[in-house]
Amino acid sequence: MASRALTTSTLRHCSLVGPSIRLGAIRSFQTGRVTSLKNTKPAQGEAVAKNADGLTIHAVSRSHGSMHWNIERALSASLIPLTFYPLIYGAHPIVDYSLGVIIPAHCHIGFQAIITDYLPHRKTPVLNVATTWALR
Repeated sequence: MASRALTTSTLRHCSLVGPSIRLGAIRSFQTGRVTSLKNTKPAQGEAVAKNADGLTIHAVSRSHGSMHWNIERALSASLIPLTFYPLIYGAHPIVDYSLGVIIPAHCHIGFQAIITDYLPHRKTPVLNVATTWALR
């Protein structure tokens, strides 16, 4: 009989936390039903979040960064055979023209990446503007 004395109703009355508070804790783990009509994407130009510096972060398309990355890698990869071709087979006007276009584009993208990574506008605004202007 002593074991029957500790029923759930007895434990509920003896506990320090009331039943309504405990139910609230259980409800916090429930999730709502997802509807297909809810618009979850932010409107165009709408701010998505703010970072630690208080600057607004806007949404960008997924292909924006990958296109730049693909172009940079294609330029870098094309420099390898174009550099060795004239050394092995001799000079050729098409290879010379290709190198004349690809090397300046590769250097420009590389310097722009250095300015973006190591001279951010929020930390060194004057130096960032000066080096960006000099690069153009």
